[in-house]
Amino acid sequence: MKKNALKNLLTRMDASDLKQFEHYLLALHAHKFIAIRVFQALTKENLHDDWENFIPGLYMAGFSQPLENKTQRKNLFNTFSEIRKYAKDFLSHRFLQENRWQAKAFWIQFADAQQWQDERDAAADEFFSEISHATPKSHLEFPPYALAAFYQYLNYSESDKKIDFLSIQQLSNLLTSIYTILHLKLKIEMLNYKRVENIQTPGFNHPAPPVLQVLQSTLELLENKDSFDFEKHHQHLRQTAGELEANFLHNIIRIWKNHLIRKQRRDKFDSQMHAIHQINKFAADNGFFLKSGRISPAEFIGVVNAATKSKDKTWSLHFIKQSQTLLPPEYLEETLALSNAVINYEEGKYPDAYAILMRINPEEISNLLRRRIELLRCKYEMGESPDEIKADIKNFKELLLRKHFINKETLSGLLNFLEILNFLTGRSKSKAIISEKLNSHEIIILYPWLRDKLAAYKQRK
Repeated sequence: MKKNALKNLLTRMDASDLKQFEHYLLALHAHKFIAIRVFQALTKENLHDDWENFIPGLYMAGFSQPLENKTQRKNLFNTFSEIRKYAKDFLSHRFLQENRWQAKAFWIQFADAQQWQDERDAAADEFFSEISHATPKSHLEFPPYALAAFYQYLNYSESDKKIDFLSIQQLSNLLTSIYTILHLKLKIEMLNYKRVENIQTPGFNHPAPPVLQVLQSTLELLENKDSFDFEKHHQHLRQTAGELEANFLHNIIRIWKNHLIRKQRRDKFDSQMHAIHQINKFAADNGFFLKSGRISPAEFIGVVNAATKSKDKTWSLHFIKQSQTLLPPEYLEETLALSNAVINYEEGKYPDAYAILMRINPEEISNLLRRRIELLRCKYEMGESPDEIKADIKNFKELLLRKHFINKETLSGLLNFLEILNFLTGRSKSKAIISEKLNSHEIIILYPWLRDKLAAYKQRK
């Protein structure tokens, strides 16, 4: 008789297992009477014998008629497959009942498959807390540890809740332990294999998978390594995008964007604008902005600004046309107007930009702040009355100090900008004093613009 999968499974079960399985069939699959009768007939035979000897009897027990042709024989083997499926379900269910960690891991995976993120995260948090205080007794116990660590990672990376660094360190330690133990065990096995068999172990020179390469590039970016070649890594990211899962790719894009924007703010130069624009284009090409179905006014204008500073007006206008439907409807008109004003300003059309800004009165906070900043810059470029500009600076500062929901970094950057602009407008301080003050601020918005205005600055005599 050919290899029989049901025989292989049932011969591994002892008498108690078989009896419990029979009860399981009668309780949960009572309507499958053919399968039940065939199984009951099987348990009366020696399962280790050649089943070919009692195939006719099994068919008679299940189908209540003699076995006479190949079709009937095929029906019996289909019943074997059905019994095997039920036996696997039974053993899996019992295993989960007896192994609570595997049961917890299974529930987390089930909740994840159902997209019940709150249930998955709560279960992952509980599982990780429990398992991180236990000690594995062998490398074979690591699957639930790995699952606990993996889903806790998802819990952290996909959640908006605040994470304490101690929890992150715990997770990192567990992942490091899993990798180290499995890696050492494999290395020991390979060395043992090499000595016992007296042959050379095969070399492992396969290229790293795209996921690993992208993560390594991202780590280099975040570590601010001087040797980081943005163009090279960005090109590689573009080439491997099709081999990456969409959510993973979007998360990587978000990390690159946020890091480059932070670097732009802190480096006080426009040197990152081209890189930011390239990532924005890559993000748009890969559905990044479409993923959530919406885009904030601040991010929308930031994309337009980076494109305009990179002298890519064509793409900027294309982005506005294609992505404006993602803006909150209540802020659509003001955001589009501000985007148009930004483009006009960067092209040196200050009166046109000023006219657009004067026609709108934004309600969204980032738009409101952006309008105030651009109005001040337009007035300065057009040579408006210093007294008028200084009055606007004073009013803007008072507004900022009333808006308690502006984060501290943004507030600091804006106030420092207004301070330097006030010095430039008043023309009472020396260029050296203003330069020293400008460079003393760790955080300041529009540093390159202020630097350029200072270069042309002349103190009033």
